[in-house]
Amino acid sequence: MKDKIIGIIVCMLMIAASLPAVGAIDNQNALPATSTIIGIKIIATVTQVTDSYNLLGGAIHVNDTITGKYIYNTEILDSNPDPNVGVYVHISSPYGVEVNAGGFVFKTDPNNVYFIINILNDYGPYGYSPIDEYLLGSLNNLPLSNGLLVTGCEFSLVDTTATALSSTDLPTKAPVLTNWNSGQGLFIEGKNPSNPDQKYRILAHVTKATTNNAIDIIETESGTPSMTIPYHYYIPFMQIWLKLFQQFPNAFPILRYLIGCYE
Repeated sequence: MKDKIIGIIVCMLMIAASLPAVGAIDNQNALPATSTIIGIKIIATVTQVTDSYNLLGGAIHVNDTITGKYIYNTEILDSNPDPNVGVYVHISSPYGVEVNAGGFVFKTDPNNVYFIINILNDYGPYGYSPIDEYLLGSLNNLPLSNGLLVTGCEFSLVDTTATALSSTDLPTKAPVLTNWNSGQGLFIEGKNPSNPDQKYRILAHVTKATTNNAIDIIETESGTPSMTIPYHYYIPFMQIWLKLFQQFPNAFPILRYLIGCYE
């Protein structure tokens, strides 16, 4: 083990000598310190299931309790210039959504993340009364265990009194559900890949949202870190190499192997 660690360090130093300064690398979606990774767990009650073609096999019913989680990074920059609208786009693992319902897992694809959080504060375009809104959605998701596609997974909160939020900043804690007088909806939809006209849709009312330790929420039930983001990747020095691997996917094969990127 000692020899492997020494080998990794030597390999990193040799490669680093041939690379541009670290400051020149965009760290918009590099893994930050764990204090900026926010993990939220939710519990919801199914209110509607639309599945005319029985794609889900009757596994999910109205009044079923479902659980989920989502993970985001408070250091992601707002990409929208509107002072009343915050748009935060996450494009790397471990960010995204995971919902468990009826034995199915609806989950952001960790290898193709496109996870967006919109924060609207006192937003009232075209003369409409201002509202606050907290909306998140995962556009690229893994297929279900039976091969069905998951085309969308969203969670929305709306406050028509515009008092739930005071800014468009990403919150550092779970939303207080009682502060929102509308919405609280979890929306999941998908389709049959062999017949796109065959679709399913699930609506649920979120009844609980809690902030959880970022590392705990990423780890699997067995207590070991998720294979998509090994635990040692949270070391700040490792974050530099993760970003390099993202920018140069075909480079550094030996180093990738040594530090476990192919696990």
